[in-house]
This record gives sequence, structure tokens and C-alpha cells, in this order.
Amino acid sequence: MIPDAPSATAQTFCGAGSIGDLMANGSATKWYYLATGGEELADDTQLANGTYYVSQTSNDCESERTAVVVTINEIPAVPTAIEQEFCGGGTVGELAVTTGTEPKWYLAMTGGDSLATAAALATGNYYVSQTVDGCESERTMVVVTVKEIPAAPAIADNVQAFCAQALLADIITGAENIVWYSNATGGTSLENTTALSPGTAIYYAAQMADGCESDMRTAVAVTLNMTSAPQANDQIFCTAGLISELEANGTGLQWYAAPTGGDAFVGTVALESGNYYVSQTINGCESLRTEVAVTITNADMPTGAQTQDFTEGQTLADLEVTGDNIMWYSDEALNFALPATTLLTTGTTYYAVQMDGDCTSDSLAIMVTEILSAPGFELSSLKYYPNPVTDKLNISYSGEISSVVIYNIVGQQVLNVAPNANNAEVNTASLPLGTYICTVTSRGSTATIKIIKQ
Repeated sequence: MIPDAPSATAQTFCGAGSIGDLMANGSATKWYYLATGGEELADDTQLANGTYYVSQTSNDCESERTAVVVTINEIPAVPTAIEQEFCGGGTVGELAVTTGTEPKWYLAMTGGDSLATAAALATGNYYVSQTVDGCESERTMVVVTVKEIPAAPAIADNVQAFCAQALLADIITGAENIVWYSNATGGTSLENTTALSPGTAIYYAAQMADGCESDMRTAVAVTLNMTSAPQANDQIFCTAGLISELEANGTGLQWYAAPTGGDAFVGTVALESGNYYVSQTINGCESLRTEVAVTITNADMPTGAQTQDFTEGQTLADLEVTGDNIMWYSDEALNFALPATTLLTTGTTYYAVQMDGDCTSDSLAIMVTEILSAPGFELSSLKYYPNPVTDKLNISYSGEISSVVIYNIVGQQVLNVAPNANNAEVNTASLPLGTYICTVTSRGSTATIKIIKQ
């Protein structure tokens, strides 16, 4: 009886194979290239992609043949992988390849069983293969290092205080490679350039060592003192002032030439018109600066003759003084102010100052003398200058001046001229320095004035 054809399925081989590697369910199997005819293939015949045919023999009777599809897959290239480091521990499942699919990890370059993904890692060499289309490659060695996890940093001062604009980097830890967090666990690390929060906040420090971060974190309570800028108004100084005279509401005031940076002025520095900037310091923390405009006002002394004549009934307002906002005083110390309506008193010295805002100029001292005249002499038409006089005294009157007589202080006549004109120029160069009485006669009337030779 002819036996049934053997049963067999399609078969795949990696890299190479031979007839002896083919499998079929039957006895005394024979393999052929053809469905019928041809010669039986030897067991060491190398396989190729294609269809092979197998029969079985029983009681010297050979069956028909069964077709078997054979596929030869290439052995894949070895995978690539870099050295890998782990902190505290890891598992085989955490190992990674740069290139390769379905990696399998081993403890040896050849042989042995692949490692389970849950197997714990240790420092040493591991070997990895890849599998493509059921074909496993040779293995690549990968160096694995398991590092210790560092302890949390030991920070001696875990309560610290800072001034405005401080950063995380300013916290004193006494250690290097600190990573900061706002949470005791989890969260995202903070940059060292992160500004500290106002008030009191707690930050958490982790230690980095050899690329590994500590599991535990150290808490540091940080207080950020915010000092407000002082309050100050623009200020005006008369003639001069010093830094120490500037005023502001604050504690530990410091004055600067710029809104930021630079050194603080010392108190003895003289002020100039311009902007100054003041800060205050509380609990060792300096504030931002407040701008203060400083104005130095120099009130000019009024101008006018230091000796002036007047007629009966005239007041301070009648004196000839050039300036704005004139104030009058009866004393050189400027303690007793006088209204401009004050009647003039002969032989008295009055003091005039010019006001510029709240600033008072130096005083101009003016001594006044009453002009005495006979009836009919129009004093308002009499002009004379300069007084004090040096070489020439100019006198003018609305009528013809018939004589000018000058007497010294003891009543002795020292000069007598007859101009016979409305304008007279009297040469006083020969007179000694001092005070003189001058009489001016016109149309039978006489006026008396006092002059000073200097």
C-alpha cells in the first residue's frame, strides 16, 4: 500500500540552513526540488528561498510529495547602544538601545538566557541583541553604571533673611550643585535666577552629585524684607546748602546722584541745582530711591545809592532802589521789618533786601538825609549826582543856579562857585574825604543837601 504524503508547514531559517534542518511529519522522509521525479537531496544540501517537496516511505513504498515553502531571512546587524548610568538602581527594562528592535539583554556575549525586564541592574557589562523577522543578531556590549543617590544637603542655617531683589542663588547653603524646588516632593526644579517671593516662603534644596539627585530635600525658610522708598519733596536752598541739610521721611537715609548704582554722598558735600536720589535702610535692607529736585537760589542784593536825600513827608517807598520784592528793615540783623509806608527820618540808616521766593538777599544799607530848603525852592526839580562823589558833582535845577557853596562838617566854607546856569559841574577833587553840606541857590531861594566825598 502506498502511504499518504507527509504533512509539513512552511519553514523559515535565519541566515542559512540545510536539507537536514527541514521538518515534516512522516517516516523515512525524502526531500526534492520537484513535485515529481528528480533525485533525492542530500541532508547537507544548503537551503535557498523557494519550494521544496517531501515524501515518506513505508514498507519500501514511497508516497506522493508535499510542497513546503522555505524562507531564508538574513541575520540582522548587531544593535547599537551607549554607556548608561542609573541613580540608585534600575531594571533591565530601563536599558535602551540607540538602534535595534526587540532587544534582548544578556550577562554574556554568547549563550545564556535573556534577562527578564524586571531584573535589577548592577554596575558592569551587559550584552544586547535585536530580533528581526524572528532572527536574532549577535550581541553588543553595553557598560552600565549604577550610582549611589546622595543624601539631602546639610544646611546649617535653615532660616535666612534677604533684602528686595534677592535670588535663589543668594541663599547660603554651604554646598555646591544645589537644585531648588517650591515643594518638598515632586514638582519642577527652579532656576537659580528665580527671584525670592516677598514675605516668608519655604524653599526645598536637593543635592546633585555625579549626575544623581537626592531623594530627600532640605527645607529653608526665607524671609524677603521689602523696604519702601522714602517720601521726600522737592527742596529749595538759598545761596548754598549741604547734603546733610536735605530732608526726607525715612530711616537710615542715603543720598545719591543717580537712581541706581554709584556711591552715597557724604553729608559735607555741597549741593548744586539738579536731581538727587534718596533711599532708606531698615533692618539692613536698602530701598529703591526717590527722586528729589534741588534748586539753589541766589537772591541778588538790590542796588541803589547808599546815601539818599529826602524831603519832609517822604517814605521808604520814595527811596531809589532797583530790585524786585524789596523788603525794608530797621536793623542790619534784619530782625525788625518796616512797611514801605514808613516815614523817613533824617540821619537814619535803613536796610533793603530783595526776596526771591523764600530766599533773602544780602542787605543794602541806605543812610537818608532830609533836604532843607527855603520857601519857593522846588525840590522835585533839583537833581544831583553822584553821591558819594569822587571828582565832580553834577547839579541840575529847573531854574538858573546862581551859586553852589560847600561847607565841611564844622561849618567852614571850603568851596564856592557861581555857575549861573541850570546845570553845574562842581570840581570836588581837592576836597578831603568826608561829609559836607552843600547849599544850592536859585532865584533867591536856597536848598541844602548833604554829600559824601570818597
